[in-house]
Amino acid sequence: TAELADDLFNHLMYGNASALSTRPMTLGCTGYNAKQWPPKPAALPSWQSTYTAYGMAYGLLVYDMVERFLLHYFGMSAHTYTRGSWTTPEATHPDRDIGSTDYVAAGVHTAPTYLKWMHVFEEPDSRTVWLGKAVPREWLTPGAAPVVVRSSPTRYGRVG
Repeated sequence: TAELADDLFNHLMYGNASALSTRPMTLGCTGYNAKQWPPKPAALPSWQSTYTAYGMAYGLLVYDMVERFLLHYFGMSAHTYTRGSWTTPEATHPDRDIGSTDYVAAGVHTAPTYLKWMHVFEEPDSRTVWLGKAVPREWLTPGAAPVVVRSSPTRYGRVG
């Protein structure tokens, strides 16, 4: 439900009332404090994981929480991929002067998948294909370059 998607996002982004000392998201990116050594207080930024379950991002779009999806997508893109090469360490720290962990192949698909969903998103329960559901509205202002989708694959065939 939309309420569960909202609760999940809030729990990950802002922490929780439990005894856990982690805030699982920093700058909109999933992560964990346990990668810090020596251990730091939970209030400090956590490492950001490049590989993530797609369920949260997918749920945010299903329930029209586009701004939260965009925060997560742009946060992942800006803070978890290496500069210039777009490779994915297992995790990165928000402070780029702190080294990253080793490469992990699982993270390579996150940003491209989110980019596709931003432009072409499929809702299987309603058999709906959305074009531009999560495109930032600033990109659609009069006089801006057009946003174009060409030959994007869907379960119903290619669109655009």
